[in-house]
Amino acid sequence: MIIESLIAHIVGYFYFSGYPQEKYDLGAGNEKIDARRSFYGWGLFASGIVIAGLNGTGRSLGWLALILSLALGERIFYYWLERPLRHWLKQLTQDGRPAAQVFHRHRPVILLAVHQILFILWILLLNNLLFSHQTYLGQALILMLSVLALSGLSIRDNRFNKEQIKENLLMASGYTVISGIVLFISLMLIDHLPPVQLVPDQLHSLRTVEAYVILMGLALIILILMRPANLLIRLVSTPYDPKRDRAFSESEQVPVSKDMTTDHQTSGFEGAGAMIGNLERILIFLSFLYGSLLSVVAILSIKAFARYKLIADDPYFSEYFVIGTMLSVLITFITFAGLTTV
Repeated sequence: MIIESLIAHIVGYFYFSGYPQEKYDLGAGNEKIDARRSFYGWGLFASGIVIAGLNGTGRSLGWLALILSLALGERIFYYWLERPLRHWLKQLTQDGRPAAQVFHRHRPVILLAVHQILFILWILLLNNLLFSHQTYLGQALILMLSVLALSGLSIRDNRFNKEQIKENLLMASGYTVISGIVLFISLMLIDHLPPVQLVPDQLHSLRTVEAYVILMGLALIILILMRPANLLIRLVSTPYDPKRDRAFSESEQVPVSKDMTTDHQTSGFEGAGAMIGNLERILIFLSFLYGSLLSVVAILSIKAFARYKLIADDPYFSEYFVIGTMLSVLITFITFAGLTTV
């Protein structure tokens, strides 16, 4: 259940929590961190319903224990690990040595990497405890401990008040309906798309794998290539932004300036940059999958044509554009390489 756990984590962490700047800003105050409401648990809830429905009742107890344990791990991280980690990285980047300057330049990327490594280690540990020679009694024990711990933390945060319970019930009903629709579509895909139709000739060895496994793998890849890749490209390319006064914006694949009033802001519709980046990586992945490298050239040419004026007029932006594009292709290639080596 490692792939399913990663899907649930990515949905909660990247798709339900948005792009809060303070999450990766070492200088953010404690009040900003406390004020940020995490929707990680709702992402686990929604994705957990879909995956539980696809798996049936065989692993329902272990999967429920894993989802609750992931939610508990997220709460523990933000209560007791995040601030010490931020403080340690901030002290590390204030050193005058060359290595500290590198850390300072790329500290948001380092913080994101440490976040994800800790969560992945927690996921691997939970899968080992719950599904490797584990009995129903052990799974029930872990489930009970997770429920008790989450209940204690919720009481500590005063989350059992009337208004909060009403709001949670409304959100739970909405996410249940959405999850039911996604589950229905997923079941239809599994029933009507046998593995031989899902797998191209380059991956013929996967044709003996169940459609469910292939569907989970494709879902994980698509989820990685969208918001996580967008966020990583933003964080890595930020030091090379030609505009010094940067701010995170949902309208672009890379950070933009707060006071930008000309080219970058008026070059397209709001949200177009992120959508272009998502489509670019998905199309490049499909091109790799089916061995059509000429399609990759065409995709990158279309993207360059859309930014031709900025690239031609501003050499700094052209370098910035190349960095973001190469990172996008690299992330897609690494994802494809990971699929072919599984």
